[in-house]
Amino acid sequence: MPVRKTLLSRTAKPLHSTARCSPQANLWKMDKFVETGELAENGQISRKEILIGSARGHSFSQLYIHIVFSTKRRLPFLRKSEIRRQLHPYLATTCKRKGCTALAVGGTEDHVHLLIRLSRTQSIANIVRDLKRASSHWLNSGAKLPHQFRWQKGYGAFSIAPGQIKVLMRYIENQMEHHATISYKDEIRRICQKFGVEIDEEFMWE
Repeated sequence: MPVRKTLLSRTAKPLHSTARCSPQANLWKMDKFVETGELAENGQISRKEILIGSARGHSFSQLYIHIVFSTKRRLPFLRKSEIRRQLHPYLATTCKRKGCTALAVGGTEDHVHLLIRLSRTQSIANIVRDLKRASSHWLNSGAKLPHQFRWQKGYGAFSIAPGQIKVLMRYIENQMEHHATISYKDEIRRICQKFGVEIDEEFMWE
């Protein structure tokens, strides 16, 4: 059977990865998420990872998803860089526990972006629910914030072509600089317009 360029099956042997927080404290991303190094220039996973995950009739998928959601009413709960520095790796770890790979996590004082490789056994709705639930509990424990923290009810999720992964990772990395000139609302409007998603302004901003 020819080798397909797809995601590892659940039975593939585990891979080792390392991560870092950027000096700007607005990004968590994978430095390596395969044994052989970073993403190929075209955004595809490495041949060695493909070979590890290829075999004997397993189910495969390769779905890259850009997820965005904000704090309740876009309140600046995440203003402190130290909170973001801890939150972003926490979200990435939660993804890993659910069988997904977080390639990048970043954001600002009132929202987060994640680029994930979705597990074939997880739905987008379930992974977002678990991300919000786990991180809300974590943020509300240990007196990390002076007020009770809540995420918005909704979220945005957009499929990403493998060739666009590195571009999106840079976009997430530069969130703080990006939002020096554009609001969260305008950012969401632009993303939805790009993907042809119609939004209802009356109910969009909770």
